[in-house]
Amino acid sequence: MTAFLSELVSYVLKFAILFACSAAGIYFGTGRAKAKKKEA
Repeated sequence: MTAFLSELVSYVLKFAILFACSAAGIYFGTGRAKAKKKEA
């Protein structure tokens, strides 16, 4: 049970990191697009 729990925690952490990276990429991507529009 402990091994299953640790495996589940590592899986959740990996998913959380991937989600955070993709969310940050989208957020900064839209931020750059808005900045470019302001410059032009």
